[in-house]
Amino acid sequence: MKLLNSPLFLFVVGVGSLAADNKAIQSALLDDRVVYTVPVGTNRVTTVSFPGAIAAIDGAGVSMDSKTAGQFQLAHTRGSAFFSLRALVPKTTANLNIRWNNRTYVFELVESAAPVLSLILEMPRPPTHPGDTAPELTPAKLLALLDKVKAFPLLKQQHSDVVSDVEFVTYAAKPSVSDFNDYEIRLEEAYRFNTADTLVFRSVLKNKTAELIHYRPGSFALRVGNRVYPQSVSDAPGVIPPNGESTVYFAVTGTPDGGRNEISLKNNFSVLIERITTEKPVTTREQGSVGPPPELSPARLRSLLDKAEAFPLLQRHHLDVVADVELVPYAEKPSVSDFNDYEIRLEEAYRLKAEGALVFRTVLKNKTGGPIHYRPDSFALRVGDRVYRQSVSDASGLILPNSESTVYFAIAATPDGGWNELSNISGVLIERYPSEPSPQ
Repeated sequence: MKLLNSPLFLFVVGVGSLAADNKAIQSALLDDRVVYTVPVGTNRVTTVSFPGAIAAIDGAGVSMDSKTAGQFQLAHTRGSAFFSLRALVPKTTANLNIRWNNRTYVFELVESAAPVLSLILEMPRPPTHPGDTAPELTPAKLLALLDKVKAFPLLKQQHSDVVSDVEFVTYAAKPSVSDFNDYEIRLEEAYRFNTADTLVFRSVLKNKTAELIHYRPGSFALRVGNRVYPQSVSDAPGVIPPNGESTVYFAVTGTPDGGRNEISLKNNFSVLIERITTEKPVTTREQGSVGPPPELSPARLRSLLDKAEAFPLLQRHHLDVVADVELVPYAEKPSVSDFNDYEIRLEEAYRLKAEGALVFRTVLKNKTGGPIHYRPDSFALRVGDRVYRQSVSDASGLILPNSESTVYFAIAATPDGGWNELSNISGVLIERYPSEPSPQ
């Protein structure tokens, strides 16, 4: 009965069921307290891969050359991170002990007509909880991660222990491209450093025009589903040459509210940057003025929200106060950003021409029976390939269960200090807390 409660028994049952389903490629977490049962064929080769170079191999009934009798034949190059097996005798078994990273891993080899052709052993991730915080990484440590990615092929070959906890994905076979008309961002490779809860991307920015394209080097952001993660560090020149390409590296660490992101490399990613326009067109609204928009104090920004909230009353009784305000209603054509258990619905937009600002009236709807918490200062507007962060909002940070909450937020000048001429709004984003924040 002790066997039934042991990790050994549980693992053997799991692998046996996978083999019965004829899954030739399998993966398992590294654990030196279990026995790995590996089905091996007489007319097929089985390869077992470790995260790093194997230190030693010992076996019973296993031969590494044709002159020595054995039930299984093993091939291994000293210093490599894998070995290959083939059964020599039908209906036979043997065992193998592998020494790796100062631990011993035990394998039970079984001749089978349904062999596993590849077994990939992976480092287990540390357990995480909703309230876990992301590791605090210094700028030097973040830059070191970029350097490690740049040298990854060499490190993987000669110092595999240094990158043993790094997951890697290449997009060579299936390119991941974010196309923004006159330029595109192509993801080439993605790396996940589990201990640092950091993803690093190698990307290529392609300029499709004959003119220089300027962007903010510190503005890289990763969009995963409905969430946007700003960069923690990047290696980018801030310019894409005419009809040329530029290779950049950027990293994303944790979440914007300080939690762990635990983002899997199996996700579909898109990349955003803040482009800098070198020339600002003269618009009818500016009536010939090409100077920068006014700098708005916090009190002035707050007054814009008050003007938007009181707009119907002011328009009726004090029309001169809102004479320069342009109203855009969304009643006939709702603009809704749906995030499964909540949604953000744009109700109205107000363009305050003199201040070069936009104010939005939105309704946040909670579709669940529990409260939803979010960062009150995290409202952002997505317009095509760009994300514009709020200048001010009157948000409470809470949506009550099965309820709605009306919020006003404003966006003043563009990130590069230009006039705000936004149109074709794609949606509104907020940074939601993963769980109810603890009291301060």
